[in-house]
Amino acid sequence: MSSTTKSEQASIFLDHLGDSWYEINKNDLGKRDPISDLLEREPINLGSVLEVGACNGWRLEKLRAKYGCKVVGIDPSVLAAQDAAKKGIEVKIGTADWLPWESDSFDTVIMGFCLYVVAPEDWFKVIAETDRVLKDGGHLIIWDYTTPRSFRRKLNREAHLPTFMYHIDWPEGWLFNPMYRKVSEHFLAGCSEMVTVMRKNKKAPMLEMATEQK
Repeated sequence: MSSTTKSEQASIFLDHLGDSWYEINKNDLGKRDPISDLLEREPINLGSVLEVGACNGWRLEKLRAKYGCKVVGIDPSVLAAQDAAKKGIEVKIGTADWLPWESDSFDTVIMGFCLYVVAPEDWFKVIAETDRVLKDGGHLIIWDYTTPRSFRRKLNREAHLPTFMYHIDWPEGWLFNPMYRKVSEHFLAGCSEMVTVMRKNKKAPMLEMATEQK
């Protein structure tokens, strides 16, 4: 676990954009929660939970109350983290490219509709960090945009800043690794969003090829 140089977009979110987003959206948080809806239909053993993009811990608070799981989060907004603390939820201030926890710390990692604002130079860091902190046998849950083709566009509210949102097939960043298996995916009606559940298995079978004889 070591710190990393921040990309320009991550730095902007930490500097002020995280707080700005939270102030604009905080009254709407929780009106839609497809992750909790999915867990109602297809429960998994949550165990210890990390949510990346946790905001003020509204979903973590629900999960803790319903399932009795241990919860913690990370978010770039100082204001959100302060409001989470009032609920007894620990939300560290940071971004997904560096997770300040020990390896194999969590049974479940939730990416709570945040990947679309991760800059391309941080994509592999995010994949590596979530894999590092997720225990073998644990679950990764992603809620984000889905698209048949990859593209980017400016963040509408911050058009004067060099900040973009990225629409790609996010789960593929993990599923290229044979240790990850897709458990389920659910497309949300009326929008280009999807919830994907994956399970990590370090003992996943690999095809053994015979050694070439020379």
